Amino acid sequence: MVHFLNRWARPAVTAVTADSLASFKTIDETVFIAYVGAGSDGDEARRAFDEVAAKYRDEFSFGVVTDPGVSAEQDITPPAVVCYRVVDRDAKALPSFAYDPEALAKLVLEASRPVVGELTPSNHKRFLDVGNSPPERAATADG
Repeated sequence: MVHFLNRWARPAVTAVTADSLASFKTIDETVFIAYVGAGSDGDEARRAFDEVAAKYRDEFSFGVVTDPGVSAEQDITPPAVVCYRVVDRDAKALPSFAYDPEALAKLVLEASRPVVGELTPSNHKRFLDVGNSPPERAATADG
């Protein structure tokens, strides 16, 4: 519940700087950071990322890095999105999303899938759709 409230206290996409990057990566269980460059490519990537962030802000935290120095320090070539998961200490660079919000949303959902999922009202249908629902209890001879 605390993570949910904190997500809504922040903007849908938080500007991340060199000073705040390390702490932002661990601000939530699953954090997505877009590394975007300048120019029209960066603007297009940012629009797609902003759209996905607005859609999933109740489940995940989203940040954006626009400083080319920070991207270089992290060895990331913009535009790119990286998923940081605190629980399993994992970081996944998402493949190119071609500035398509629908493709990016699919990548976000796949990268955020927990090893052992927590069932919540907001993700219940998604777990059912991908076959991650708990198995049905088998009937026993006792009834």
